[in-house]
Amino acid sequence: MSESATAINIVGAVGGGILAICTAPQLYKIFKTRTADDVSLTFTIMYTMGLILSATYTALIGAWAGAVPLIVECVFGCVLITAKLLFTAKKEKKMDDFAVADMSATGPSESCCAHCRLRGELL
Repeated sequence: MSESATAINIVGAVGGGILAICTAPQLYKIFKTRTADDVSLTFTIMYTMGLILSATYTALIGAWAGAVPLIVECVFGCVLITAKLLFTAKKEKKMDDFAVADMSATGPSESCCAHCRLRGELL
């Protein structure tokens, strides 16, 4: 392998590595705060699908300096999707539990949560 090809592979590997770890701070914040409200599920799914296709392509053409970081980023993307689904489901369950507890005592009221108003349960 020539010196220029080695330099190109190094640049690709470093750039890919930086991109691969970009998701780590977002994952840290989600698991620390236990909320993923600010994460778009549609974007995350589409982004991860793009990563999977790009990783497959770079692996098939033997461009491992690009494929390895993309594979790592695919894993982070899948974890991000899982976290979004997990924490959104937990939040919705908490909201449902709160609404049931609030309505069981007095019925729906103006102080009821926005969740009930969105579902049309508040008269």
